[in-house]
Amino acid sequence: MKDSYNNKIAQLESVSRSMEIELRNSLSERGAENEGLRSALQKSAAVSAEKEDALKTANILLEKELARERDKSREMENKYSAQYLTLSDEKRHMQEMLEKEISSLKEKLIHRQQTMAAIETAAARKETGLQIRISSLEEANQNLRGEVSLIAESSRKLEEAGNKKIFELNTLIQEREKEAALRFAELSEKKGLLELTLRNEKLKHAEDLEGRDNTVAELKKELESLRLEAEIRLNSLQKEKADAERNFNLRSESMTAALEESGNKLRAQGEAFAEKAREKEAYFQAKERDWQKALSDKETALFQMRDEMQRKIAEKEDAHAAESDRLRAAIMQNARKFQDEKEILAEKTRDLESDVASAVNNHRKELEGLNALR
Repeated sequence: MKDSYNNKIAQLESVSRSMEIELRNSLSERGAENEGLRSALQKSAAVSAEKEDALKTANILLEKELARERDKSREMENKYSAQYLTLSDEKRHMQEMLEKEISSLKEKLIHRQQTMAAIETAAARKETGLQIRISSLEEANQNLRGEVSLIAESSRKLEEAGNKKIFELNTLIQEREKEAALRFAELSEKKGLLELTLRNEKLKHAEDLEGRDNTVAELKKELESLRLEAEIRLNSLQKEKADAERNFNLRSESMTAALEESGNKLRAQGEAFAEKAREKEAYFQAKERDWQKALSDKETALFQMRDEMQRKIAEKEDAHAAESDRLRAAIMQNARKFQDEKEILAEKTRDLESDVASAVNNHRKELEGLNALR
């Protein structure tokens, strides 16, 4: 009889130890699962951080491209300003040289001024277009930053929700651990009471054998009910754990899909933006080549005009020199004629004076003869 009771007590202790081992194994498995959930969440956060870094890198590249476009715009503006200053200096120099030109040359100079005004207007329009393009690029950059911040905020909210769910699971596990500890304490206390009862029953074995059998049966029944209750609670915990894992997996999958979709949209937008930037750059380069060609043609025309003017000036100077030589020769010839005529006139004057003097002498002689006759 004593061996039977000892066997029953040993069986109860074995059942209690097995339940304790099962509970500890369940808790350790749950801890491992929680660690797996934490690592999965950390991996998801790392992927989000990598995507955010990629977006930041793309944003930095876009800012650098904007800076390069601004530098190109400034270089082109400085280049056109220098060319305009050079052309203005050349224009002023040619105006100083050609002040005495005829009206046709003045009309050509006026036409040239109008051409320069058209070039200035084209340069101003180009600068305005570049400023508008830079403003649109800056606005697109701000929109991209806003989308990145929204994605970061969504990722942060999802991470907070995951952390909150993990905290709830940890709290639930701690509560279940407390309940298991309380239940184990109750079992230990009942075991102590059972041992005390068995010791008392050993003293009262002769008096209360039938009552002890009933007590043992009740204890077995109570232990069986406790075992069933523990199994029910364990199944409930496993179901809650499975539901939590399924919900977390669904949330993780939806969050990953949302992040991938957002990343794809951002990549598509970045590629479209880069393609537009490349198209604009090609357009600006073509425009720059056209403007450089037009400016080169204008410079060639101006140089040809200057050479033509210099040729005409040289022709006019040659004509003026020939006219001066002709006038000088005519003056010399006229001077010689004047000298000959002067000498002839002087000779005629001398002859006339001689004739007058002889006539006066003859008249005096006639007067003297008349006076003598009187």
